[in-house]
Amino acid sequence: MNRMTRHERDGIVWYSYDALDKLGWLANWVTTRRGGQAKHGFDLARNSGEAGVMQNRQKAAGLFSGGCPIFLPRQVHGTVVCSTSGGGHEADGVLTTEPNQPAGVLTADCLPVILADTRNKAAAIVHAGRQGVFDNIIAVAIARLTGAPENIIAVIGPAIRSCCYEVKSDVFDGGYDSFKRFLVEGKLDIARAAKEQLTAAGVPEAAIFDSGVCTSCRTDEFYSHRAEKGDTGRFMTGIMIR
Repeated sequence: MNRMTRHERDGIVWYSYDALDKLGWLANWVTTRRGGQAKHGFDLARNSGEAGVMQNRQKAAGLFSGGCPIFLPRQVHGTVVCSTSGGGHEADGVLTTEPNQPAGVLTADCLPVILADTRNKAAAIVHAGRQGVFDNIIAVAIARLTGAPENIIAVIGPAIRSCCYEVKSDVFDGGYDSFKRFLVEGKLDIARAAKEQLTAAGVPEAAIFDSGVCTSCRTDEFYSHRAEKGDTGRFMTGIMIR
């Protein structure tokens, strides 16, 4: 996997991004399905009442944030970006500016995007589903960061890729015809759309790092709602300023 480092402890497997690890101040993690106590392994689904999922979430807090609860917004495929101090928000992005305030998003095909402001040591984590990308939640998150876009490092995590993301033409209804250029032979390249939005917002192309991982192809490691026909879990992409 491009630019990712594999970690394992107590049977739990996760990854971190080399570009963010090198900063020295931003803890980051991408969980997998390996290990855990739930039906679907290390499932961290936010709204699950399964006891194993709750145990997994406690385990995640112990592994990644020193036991501090990880803030997970109620994701609604919108463009709201909240802060870690607010709590309980319906949002698809979270901004963190203070140490020891962990936040994450949960995905199983959608794009998880991390934005790190290297000058001001602030960061945001974004759940960018198709609708979120169409409505440019990435630009909203960049605007919430206090620094200039040229100081931002962006990382795109495991998500469904153009090799597997078949869509029908009606997804462009409602004024989204401009995204048809990312459709090739019936398959949508949502990651390329996200990259173009990052550069359009002023993030340097050299500061954009893509894991290149397709969740639909890699159900051995990650969850894919499409590939597994909805019977699956959620993995977490998270951040915490040290």
